[in-house]
Amino acid sequence: MNAAIDDIDAHMGAAGAIERAAILPAIFFAWCANLGLLAAEVVREFEREVLNLRYRDLKPGEFFIKVTGGRLDAHLLNERGRLFAQDHYADYPREFAQALGIAPADVYSAADSWDTYDAVAKPLTAAYYAFADAGHKPHRARRHWWQLWREE
Repeated sequence: MNAAIDDIDAHMGAAGAIERAAILPAIFFAWCANLGLLAAEVVREFEREVLNLRYRDLKPGEFFIKVTGGRLDAHLLNERGRLFAQDHYADYPREFAQALGIAPADVYSAADSWDTYDAVAKPLTAAYYAFADAGHKPHRARRHWWQLWREE
């Protein structure tokens, strides 16, 4: 599944620069990394970058560009991440602006910083847990009745 969730090309006209165009998907992608919502292959391939992000030695925008090349695709996320992105990403730009106390048109002026991340991560995390609590969880592989005693 290579469906695009977001792409910096879609933001370039309004943002004017790659770093500014990356801010929305970058913060979301960094948040996904910190919540364990990245695909296992991505974590394996970019293990050092994920670790540097978690230690905050790499800014969200730097991490996003290095790992994705500027395009947030569904295959970069695990099933929980894809389900949440599919349900919530359309509301995310408005939520991003609201979390920072800025007008939606001013989102590209937000800094690629951990302060921006921290402000946006709170409502994103609340939305994610509300989503999960509503029963939107990954599908489990069906098992035969005689396999039910095994742990996954």
